[in-house]
Amino acid sequence: MPDEKSPLDRLLDAFVYGPIGFALEAEQLVPRLVERGRTTVGSQVGTARLLGQVVVRQGRRELDRQLARLRTANPCARPSRPEPPTADAATPDAAATSAAGTTTVTVAPREADEAAEEERDIVLDEAGRSARHHSADEAARLAIPDYDSLAASQVVPRLVGLSAEELEAVRRYEAAHRRRRTILARIGQLQAGR
Repeated sequence: MPDEKSPLDRLLDAFVYGPIGFALEAEQLVPRLVERGRTTVGSQVGTARLLGQVVVRQGRRELDRQLARLRTANPCARPSRPEPPTADAATPDAAATSAAGTTTVTVAPREADEAAEEERDIVLDEAGRSARHHSADEAARLAIPDYDSLAASQVVPRLVGLSAEELEAVRRYEAAHRRRRTILARIGQLQAGR
């Protein structure tokens, strides 16, 4: 049977020897604990984000189906949003060009769900292209050439020679786009003078 420690020995273990041992091992222990926590939380956050995206997509599809059914059931009702222009859904005499150069197309009710899906895809694609173009313009103005094509490990060493304004421009761009923690942390250190 092991020797039982006196209350004084237990107090010394808990408040003196334990903290001293932890302090001596902290340099090796803390990084392992941090990495383990980051790995665990990171995988859970990634899974939650993926599930959230799937749920939102499925909800959107179901909403589109329900709207299409409602439009089909009551073709005389005004649609809640304008029908999208589609060249293949219109008859030659149904299209009219406005002064701005856009084409207005009349879409049959039974084609509304397909047209709505097409409109959403067109709008999303145009928004994506616009954002990519805008993003490329911003990246081209950064002090680091070909910034978007570089990995974080390639960007970090290049931050050292940048001016305060250039560092801030890179920080704003990174925070608005990829949000890579390694780069943002290093910029924070450089801006703090470390």
